[in-house]
Amino acid sequence: MEGNSRIMKKIASLTLALTLTAPGLFTGCRDTSGPTARDLLFPPEVINPVTVAEVHTIFEELDYSWRNFDGSIPHILFDRLPTDIDTIRSTPKRKQLFFLMMLPMVLAANDEIEAERQTLFDIFEKIDGGIELGLDEKSQLQAFADRYRIKGDIFSDTLLRQRLLKRVDTIPPSLVLAQAANESAYGTSRFALEANNLFGEWTFTPGTGLVPKSRPAGAKYEVRLFNSLLDSIRSYLNNLNSHPAYRKLRNLRKLMRDREKTVTGTRLAAGLSRYSARGDEYIEEIRNMIWVNGLEDLAGLTLRVPERLRRYSRPEVPPYIARAEF
Repeated sequence: MEGNSRIMKKIASLTLALTLTAPGLFTGCRDTSGPTARDLLFPPEVINPVTVAEVHTIFEELDYSWRNFDGSIPHILFDRLPTDIDTIRSTPKRKQLFFLMMLPMVLAANDEIEAERQTLFDIFEKIDGGIELGLDEKSQLQAFADRYRIKGDIFSDTLLRQRLLKRVDTIPPSLVLAQAANESAYGTSRFALEANNLFGEWTFTPGTGLVPKSRPAGAKYEVRLFNSLLDSIRSYLNNLNSHPAYRKLRNLRKLMRDREKTVTGTRLAAGLSRYSARGDEYIEEIRNMIWVNGLEDLAGLTLRVPERLRRYSRPEVPPYIARAEF
């Protein structure tokens, strides 16, 4: 009884947090001079489960299951994976738990990018109209350029603005989930459990990560530590959207957008040849995971938030058409 009470308090706390932060979400997506999209899109509290049983209880209370998607899912954020996730003997049940935990955070992280993209549309519209940007807008645009690895004068160079807009775009949930499952062994890997690292990201700063037990002698890399699972997802998305190794992925996505084709994880996986030393074999493995687990069926799902705060539609494509990266 005590355990259930603790879980219900967590749910009540999360619900209150969503209610309190909702007004900011509604007004913040287009206010380029206010707080960042990241500040506005997320409640300050997250669920920090200790056991699989706690996660199941939360899912039941929220009527959230693999068989019960109705177009939207609860806006819940898990700080970490349950420590006993590897004790789930049934592979299908372990997969479902992992995907259900990850899915809301993947949608939330993509929503952040959508809000950033909308902010860029607004700022670029001002630049094109000859309207002087405010200091906050200039700072925000430069921060975007830095985060997405755009070098040069973003304020005067149209091509750089095209390139930035091309990078600030979402990744299909099917691809994110498949790679997270592949790299973390459905959340059971040491790095996922101890470092919140879902995608095997490295760091080369000694003492800032976990040292792999199988690291070759003389190697300096460590597995990066993240404060939360959401931070790991954010970092992964930024990696695909900014690193030179994934230029092909971004070009494919842009081409599909230009041709008004649906951007799917199966199609976009073709741009992952440099994500793993296994190259094309890795791509086919990711595609197979998407197909076997029916992950493309999750396309179009949204976070379950108050009706007045429903996610806005993708705006009309402005005249920022970047055909290639240089």
